[in-house]
Amino acid sequence: MRLSASLGLALLALGACDDRAPARTPRGGPGAAEAEGSASSPDSPLSPLDALSTPAPFDDALIDELRRALVASADPSRFEGPPDYGAEPEELADETPTGPQVTPGEMDTRALVEEPEPAERGPRATVNPRLFRRAPRATIAADGTVTVRFAVTRAVPAVSVYYGAEVPEDPFALARLRRVSTDLAIEEGAHTVRFDLRGLLREQYDVGRTLTRGHGLLRWRVEALDPSHGTTRVHDGRTAFSCAPLPCTAESELAQLPTVVLGPFVDRVDHESATISFETDVPTAALVALRREGGRVRQARAEVSSRHELSLTGLTPGTRYRYLPLVADGRGRISLGRSATFATWPAPDEDTAVRFAVMSDSRSGLGTADEQYAGTNRQVLGDLMLGALREGARFTVFVGDLIDGYRTHAGSVRYELRAWQKATEPVAASMPIYEAMGNHEALIEYWTPGWAVGAVSPTSMEALFGEHFVNPDNGPSAPEGAPPYTENVYSFDAGPAHLAVVNTNYFWRSHFWRDDHPAADRGQGEGWIDDTQLAWLEADLAAARERGQRHLFVFTHEPGFPNGGHVQDGMWWEGRHPEMVARRDRFFRVLSEHGVAAVFHGDEHNYSRTRVHGGLVDGLERPLWQIISGGAGAPYYAQAREVPWASDVAAFDARQHFVLIDIDGEAARARVVSRTGETIDRFDLGAVE
Repeated sequence: MRLSASLGLALLALGACDDRAPARTPRGGPGAAEAEGSASSPDSPLSPLDALSTPAPFDDALIDELRRALVASADPSRFEGPPDYGAEPEELADETPTGPQVTPGEMDTRALVEEPEPAERGPRATVNPRLFRRAPRATIAADGTVTVRFAVTRAVPAVSVYYGAEVPEDPFALARLRRVSTDLAIEEGAHTVRFDLRGLLREQYDVGRTLTRGHGLLRWRVEALDPSHGTTRVHDGRTAFSCAPLPCTAESELAQLPTVVLGPFVDRVDHESATISFETDVPTAALVALRREGGRVRQARAEVSSRHELSLTGLTPGTRYRYLPLVADGRGRISLGRSATFATWPAPDEDTAVRFAVMSDSRSGLGTADEQYAGTNRQVLGDLMLGALREGARFTVFVGDLIDGYRTHAGSVRYELRAWQKATEPVAASMPIYEAMGNHEALIEYWTPGWAVGAVSPTSMEALFGEHFVNPDNGPSAPEGAPPYTENVYSFDAGPAHLAVVNTNYFWRSHFWRDDHPAADRGQGEGWIDDTQLAWLEADLAAARERGQRHLFVFTHEPGFPNGGHVQDGMWWEGRHPEMVARRDRFFRVLSEHGVAAVFHGDEHNYSRTRVHGGLVDGLERPLWQIISGGAGAPYYAQAREVPWASDVAAFDARQHFVLIDIDGEAARARVVSRTGETIDRFDLGAVE
């Protein structure tokens, strides 16, 4: 997430720890430090999922102390007026279409397949807006009436709002919906649905202990019938509240509280630090409490903002921590975020075994509302993320095409990125995810003949990507006037491994071969790795080798040697553009020269493993594996059997899946796991000869 003064983001370091415990060295790289070898050793006392429950949750007495500490530290003068719980941030509002409109399919065909004629720019066009022009927001009145309000871009004949709670013991904080309201009305141009929250405040429904604790979290889902597409669209939300006096009864007065509406997420975890980020529905002061087993409680604080990113430093290597966000609004009202756990890495000088997952391409599938969840296949993505965590992955690298994208308005892109984050947050609170950009992460300027180019002003897709995700910020500097590389080109070490992410969809432009493109002075073609990134990658890989990193991996969305679904583009383009093929070959020579074991791609919605050797790339010093892992929910593709390298394809499978990488000493192995748990492929990453 890119820190921005205009957004008021605050980053506070947690002071050096003086209560370090002896570090442990987990083997097999499970998601939990205490689950030593859990996915690899059947005798482990804790599975990776069971380990998420340790250390134990904070007790109510300690939480009360934290509440008082946050109230005492929050400066009311830092807030700009009382909180407006019913207002959607302007940055999430969709545009009001002006001029011609095109469907995403029409845009795709004109910009990616057809040749625009005439060559004139033509009028600017808008990609059809999403159903929810303004996202649903909930307000809670003192008498318990909940009003869910939203605006739409087309007629909606029926709406259901399901609502319920969370089970506190659930480490994934999944919504348990218990009731439904269909009381739809249209008021002042907005759609509203109302229901009485007090219907949940009964002993038989009180799984969250709201009646005795005096505060709770309402989980709700809007499901709207969209007849123009013959389907339903859904939006999920949560709203915190309190009741008084205690114990809560039907006569108690309710009050809405500030709410953590997105996250928390844990990222950039190493042996002594981690970053926690989350968003709230109104500007808040924030505190994150942190504790290891048997250790004292420590606090990190953030200034007033609706986006919080807190760096926790001075942590103990090889240790599992529990954390809890608390937030306060300008009236001093406080609520709790979700409590979760994460594990730090062992000390760098220890012999650390590593397990991580790789997957990509979770944009919308076909089927239910959850398979078309605001640009994301939430159903499949959620299953695969949980599967990776269950298998003991310490982290996941997601190699692009998170969302449908190709939008002409930043509000729509933000909405889709937030939907992807909602889909992953059950797991991402405990397992870091490193995101890469794909071709569908596109905010564009579009003209009716089919010309398109990545937007730069007032913002770019690359800037939005860095705004939403927390990745390493050690990439190259961008030229003046170009989009940033920050947090979309980066690298990091993981035990004896080094992982580098480059962006083959940076500053995308359609029809890059056309000199008459009206934006020919901007952007570059899909699949291109520019000089800046290539120079950075060479230096980065060389430095990793110099540090003694034994296993090198590179990740980028567009495949060098596509095998099914994107033979017409990627880095190949059916061989029609010699400069693209030459750049691909140069890229692979860089990988080979530095001994990269494998390059991972997405783009094609299947799995394939291809041996890249000197017969395919002139001057390649040593062969390497190309792994395409695009099975996270986007519509499937079959194998292309007529490509020049067909005989070098060692494996192909169209099932939804993720790839697990295991590193232990000099050994590096891979296993490909289907959505339903079968092993699709298994191979040694060192055996490419």
